[in-house]
Amino acid sequence: MPAVFRSMVRVPTVLWRLSNVWTFGWIILIATASHSSAKALPLAIPPGGQGLSLAFRDARVLSEELIANSDWDAAAHRYAERHDQHYSTVSKVTGWFYDMFQRPGPEAEARRAHALPLIGSDPTRVPDVLFSGPDFPLTADAKARFFGEDLLAAARA
Repeated sequence: MPAVFRSMVRVPTVLWRLSNVWTFGWIILIATASHSSAKALPLAIPPGGQGLSLAFRDARVLSEELIANSDWDAAAHRYAERHDQHYSTVSKVTGWFYDMFQRPGPEAEARRAHALPLIGSDPTRVPDVLFSGPDFPLTADAKARFFGEDLLAAARA
Protein backbone atom coordinates (compact mmCIF):
# COMPACT_ATOMS: atom_id res chain seq x y z
CA MET A 1 0.00 0.00 0.00
CA PRO A 2 1.32 3.50 -0.76
CA ALA A 3 2.93 5.02 2.36
CA VAL A 4 0.69 8.09 2.27
CA PHE A 5 -2.33 5.89 3.08
CA ARG A 6 -0.86 3.77 5.89
CA SER A 7 -2.34 6.04 8.60
CA MET A 8 -5.77 5.89 6.92
CA VAL A 9 -5.88 2.11 7.06
CA ARG A 10 -6.65 2.37 10.77
CA VAL A 11 -10.14 3.50 9.74
CA PRO A 12 -11.31 0.58 7.59
CA THR A 13 -14.55 2.30 6.55
CA VAL A 14 -12.59 5.16 4.97
CA LEU A 15 -10.06 3.34 2.82
CA TRP A 16 -10.74 0.00 1.21
CA ARG A 17 -9.23 -2.07 -1.50
CA LEU A 18 -11.12 -3.24 -4.56
CA SER A 19 -9.06 -6.08 -5.89
CA ASN A 20 -5.82 -4.33 -6.97
CA VAL A 21 -7.37 -0.83 -6.79
CA TRP A 22 -7.35 1.59 -3.85
CA THR A 23 -10.31 3.86 -3.14
CA PHE A 24 -10.90 6.65 -0.63
CA GLY A 25 -14.43 7.99 -0.53
CA TRP A 26 -15.11 9.19 -4.07
CA ILE A 27 -11.45 8.98 -5.06
CA ILE A 28 -10.15 5.96 -6.98
CA LEU A 29 -6.41 5.65 -7.41
CA ILE A 30 -5.47 4.36 -10.84
CA ALA A 31 -2.28 3.39 -12.65
CA THR A 32 0.97 3.42 -10.68
CA ALA A 33 -0.67 5.14 -7.70
CA SER A 34 -2.94 2.13 -7.20
CA HIS A 35 -0.21 -0.50 -6.97
CA SER A 36 0.93 -1.84 -3.63
CA SER A 37 4.52 -1.66 -2.54
CA ALA A 38 6.83 -4.13 -4.24
CA LYS A 39 7.36 -5.88 -0.88
CA ALA A 40 3.64 -6.62 -0.58
CA LEU A 41 3.08 -7.74 -4.15
CA PRO A 42 6.01 -9.09 -6.20
CA LEU A 43 4.82 -7.61 -9.48
CA ALA A 44 3.37 -4.38 -8.05
CA ILE A 45 5.24 -1.94 -10.25
CA PRO A 46 4.16 -1.55 -13.87
CA PRO A 47 5.78 -4.36 -15.84
CA GLY A 48 8.11 -3.88 -18.75
CA GLY A 49 7.96 -0.09 -18.88
CA GLN A 50 4.21 -0.22 -19.49
CA GLY A 51 3.26 2.29 -16.76
CA LEU A 52 2.05 5.10 -19.02
CA SER A 53 0.07 2.85 -21.34
CA LEU A 54 -1.53 1.11 -18.34
CA ALA A 55 -2.39 4.53 -16.86
CA PHE A 56 -4.14 5.59 -20.06
CA ARG A 57 -5.97 2.26 -20.17
CA ASP A 58 -7.04 2.62 -16.52
CA ALA A 59 -8.44 6.11 -17.20
CA ARG A 60 -10.34 4.88 -20.27
CA VAL A 61 -11.70 1.75 -18.56
CA LEU A 62 -12.79 3.67 -15.45
CA SER A 63 -14.57 6.29 -17.55
CA GLU A 64 -16.30 3.57 -19.60
CA GLU A 65 -17.53 1.85 -16.46
CA LEU A 66 -18.76 5.09 -14.87
CA ILE A 67 -20.63 6.06 -18.06
CA ALA A 68 -22.17 2.59 -18.42
CA ASN A 69 -23.30 2.21 -14.81
CA SER A 70 -25.20 4.70 -12.63
CA ASP A 71 -24.16 2.73 -9.53
CA TRP A 72 -20.64 4.05 -9.07
CA ASP A 73 -19.72 1.41 -6.50
CA ALA A 74 -20.60 -1.33 -9.02
CA ALA A 75 -18.72 0.60 -11.73
CA ALA A 76 -15.63 0.78 -9.50
CA HIS A 77 -15.79 -2.96 -8.86
CA ARG A 78 -16.14 -3.69 -12.58
CA TYR A 79 -13.22 -1.35 -13.30
CA ALA A 80 -11.14 -3.21 -10.68
CA GLU A 81 -11.91 -6.55 -12.35
CA ARG A 82 -10.92 -5.23 -15.78
CA HIS A 83 -7.81 -3.54 -14.36
CA ASP A 84 -6.64 -6.79 -12.77
CA GLN A 85 -7.27 -8.71 -15.98
CA HIS A 86 -5.24 -6.43 -18.26
CA TYR A 87 -2.52 -5.82 -15.66
CA SER A 88 -2.11 -9.54 -15.09
CA THR A 89 -1.84 -10.24 -18.84
CA VAL A 90 0.90 -7.64 -19.32
CA SER A 91 2.67 -8.81 -16.15
CA LYS A 92 2.58 -12.46 -17.28
CA VAL A 93 4.08 -11.75 -20.70
CA THR A 94 6.67 -9.40 -19.19
CA GLY A 95 7.75 -12.31 -17.00
CA TRP A 96 8.11 -14.48 -20.08
CA PHE A 97 10.24 -11.81 -21.76
CA TYR A 98 12.45 -11.63 -18.67
CA ASP A 99 12.84 -15.41 -18.66
CA MET A 100 13.69 -15.41 -22.37
CA PHE A 101 15.97 -12.39 -22.69
CA GLN A 102 17.33 -11.41 -19.26
CA ARG A 103 17.33 -14.30 -16.81
CA PRO A 104 20.92 -15.38 -16.08
CA GLY A 105 22.21 -18.92 -15.77
CA PRO A 106 22.82 -22.06 -17.78
CA GLU A 107 19.15 -23.10 -17.90
CA ALA A 108 18.21 -19.70 -19.34
CA GLU A 109 21.06 -19.90 -21.85
CA ALA A 110 19.83 -23.33 -22.98
CA ARG A 111 16.28 -21.97 -23.31
CA ARG A 112 17.54 -19.10 -25.48
CA ALA A 113 19.72 -21.40 -27.59
CA HIS A 114 16.65 -23.49 -28.35
CA ALA A 115 14.01 -20.76 -28.77
CA LEU A 116 15.76 -17.83 -30.45
CA PRO A 117 16.49 -19.64 -33.75
CA LEU A 118 12.81 -20.69 -33.85
CA ILE A 119 11.74 -17.08 -33.26
CA GLY A 120 14.17 -15.94 -35.96
CA SER A 121 12.52 -18.19 -38.50
CA ASP A 122 8.95 -17.54 -37.26
CA PRO A 123 8.48 -14.13 -35.56
CA THR A 124 4.81 -14.96 -34.82
CA ARG A 125 6.13 -17.05 -31.92
CA VAL A 126 6.64 -13.82 -29.93
CA PRO A 127 3.48 -12.83 -28.00
CA ASP A 128 2.57 -9.30 -29.10
CA VAL A 129 0.90 -8.21 -25.83
CA LEU A 130 3.60 -5.68 -24.90
CA PHE A 131 3.19 -3.92 -28.23
CA SER A 132 -0.50 -4.43 -29.01
CA GLY A 133 -1.85 -4.30 -25.46
CA PRO A 134 -3.54 -6.76 -23.13
CA ASP A 135 -6.57 -7.15 -25.40
CA PHE A 136 -4.36 -8.89 -27.97
CA PRO A 137 -5.38 -12.56 -27.93
CA LEU A 138 -3.08 -14.59 -25.72
CA THR A 139 -3.76 -18.18 -26.71
CA ALA A 140 -3.30 -21.11 -24.38
CA ASP A 141 -0.22 -22.24 -26.29
CA ALA A 142 1.42 -18.78 -26.47
CA LYS A 143 4.07 -19.50 -23.82
CA ALA A 144 4.90 -22.91 -25.31
CA ARG A 145 5.33 -21.36 -28.77
CA PHE A 146 7.46 -18.51 -27.40
CA PHE A 147 9.86 -20.88 -25.63
CA GLY A 148 9.76 -23.50 -28.40
CA GLU A 149 8.26 -26.03 -26.01
CA ASP A 150 5.58 -26.93 -28.55
CA LEU A 151 8.21 -28.50 -30.82
CA LEU A 152 9.87 -30.30 -27.89
CA ALA A 153 6.52 -31.82 -26.92
CA ALA A 154 5.84 -32.84 -30.53
CA ALA A 155 9.31 -34.45 -30.80
CA ARG A 156 8.65 -36.48 -27.63
CA ALA A 157 5.30 -37.74 -28.94
